[in-house]
Amino acid sequence: MIFDNKYICPPGSSYSHLESPDGKGNSIEVALMMEHRFVFYYWFKWSKYRFSQNDIAPALISIDWHQDLCSPCENERYDLEQLNDNSYYNVAKFSWDQLNPLNDGHILSAAYLNFIGDIYVLCKQDPVTLNPPLIDRCCGARSSSIRKI
Repeated sequence: MIFDNKYICPPGSSYSHLESPDGKGNSIEVALMMEHRFVFYYWFKWSKYRFSQNDIAPALISIDWHQDLCSPCENERYDLEQLNDNSYYNVAKFSWDQLNPLNDGHILSAAYLNFIGDIYVLCKQDPVTLNPPLIDRCCGARSSSIRKI
């Protein structure tokens, strides 16, 4: 039996809720993972909540030795467009089975599906320019703003 709900946890990852100190019962979910690509699932999960609140895509701040900004190629974009994003299970399995295992394509794949918005990258490695710029499939004409710090 396949459980398809927001409590799915990809391999090597875990999550917890931190209560807000505002005293209003608010909390935020925090996730940790061993493989970079599994964050794709959590961005999807959190985007489902965001869309239910009519909120905008959150900005991402990435701090890493390398920038993790490989654009999805034509075949990868096709796979992303075929992804059943109504299923937590399918997205978790996609993160494990179909995202690039080199751990450098997850950020722009998530931006392509509009799970995340503007991207800020702090890295030691020499920056590489995105050419051509990534246009997300959701809005067509909108591209994520990427700033390397």
